[in-house]
Amino acid sequence: MRMPLLAVTIAMLGSISTPAGAQSSSPMLQGEIPFEYSRGRNVSVRERPRPEYEALGIPLGGFTLSPSLDVATAYTDNVYAIQTKTSDGRVDFNPELAIRSRWSRNRLSLTGGANIRRYFNETLRNEDGWYVRGGGRYEIGLNGSIEASAQTEKLYESRFSPSTTIDVLSSVPYRFNQLRLLGQTSRGRFRFAASGSYENYDFSAVVIPGGENLSQDNRDRRNWTGAALAEYGVSPDMAVFTQLTYEDIGYDTPLSASVPNRDSRTLRVIGGVSLDFTALLRGRIGLGYMKRRYDADIYRDIGGLSGEAVLEYFPSQLTTVGLTVRRRIDDASVTNSSGYISTSSSLRIDHELLRNLVLNAQVGYELGKYRGIDSETKVFRINGGGRYLINRTISLGFDVGYGERKNDGVPTGPAFNETRGQLTVTFRK
Repeated sequence: MRMPLLAVTIAMLGSISTPAGAQSSSPMLQGEIPFEYSRGRNVSVRERPRPEYEALGIPLGGFTLSPSLDVATAYTDNVYAIQTKTSDGRVDFNPELAIRSRWSRNRLSLTGGANIRRYFNETLRNEDGWYVRGGGRYEIGLNGSIEASAQTEKLYESRFSPSTTIDVLSSVPYRFNQLRLLGQTSRGRFRFAASGSYENYDFSAVVIPGGENLSQDNRDRRNWTGAALAEYGVSPDMAVFTQLTYEDIGYDTPLSASVPNRDSRTLRVIGGVSLDFTALLRGRIGLGYMKRRYDADIYRDIGGLSGEAVLEYFPSQLTTVGLTVRRRIDDASVTNSSGYISTSSSLRIDHELLRNLVLNAQVGYELGKYRGIDSETKVFRINGGGRYLINRTISLGFDVGYGERKNDGVPTGPAFNETRGQLTVTFRK
């Protein structure tokens, strides 16, 4: 029984490092414990197995090689995401090659791919994204495991993000690197988990109106995050938990010659319940408190209510309704503000109209309230689409949507709206 405890100890050691780090604006939950609320009592529409339409892959000993290619054509009426609209179409190419183990215990995986975007006319918005991700899981006894992962990616910042820069014509590229370690163990009704991660963000220069290049070196940052969780199973359907997260953020260069950057440390504590009621509801809800302290005296510390929720409701076997809510602190990209509290929520409905045709609709809203200046950012997005599975190799996807971004008070980013549509053909082996 000592080995499961060793797994948690190793992960905790990875979580207490305190060198300079980065802002938590990654596309994933930074270094935190993954949601594990499913107890096998419910299967969502998107999770439901469809073996007659699943790609088989290419067997390679104890591994499976899975190549795929997404080819999409899309249209937007506001390619530059500004108030003066310019419409354009584009083509996306997204190849991917993944190899995964097929072992009964433990696992390894390695995935690489690209996200190539080419506009017909407005070539400043072209993108050349790519990613390489690897990870593994080692099981210790019946109740313990250690997971490790690493990734490096070239990504592009969404113009709907509250952190995005004002008046940018080109896409906003940045490099994202992450190392992560997670340990878990269970004893009776108790589950313990701890994680530690290191992340690095490196922003490239962008093109602004007038054709000049704007350096974004003052956004480059590093982040160390550690988290620990304790959970107790009250019943087979429900458990209560508490989670502690610590984040150390550090920037590579000052914001400007006379203004220091926003190095800080954040502590976040939440407690709540996870549940999985048969044929009804599953998910996790947590509420607590968060506090971010900045090293430079010119920035105001930020604190307040912290929360996160992921819930899935099952009105029938053919329909899944999902709700996601999160409240967090992010650093600002504007002068005179230390950061903002972001409250985001989204509601999604998935419906299996046919065995091989799944429709979806989603609506989302995000409010960013800045500290130190009179400003709020409001983002609203709505979209609908579906996926039609032709056979194991080919599927079709379609999506239409509308989004808008507004500023109340001091402008902290672009204000615009966009209508878009996309049709995707997917090939898988």
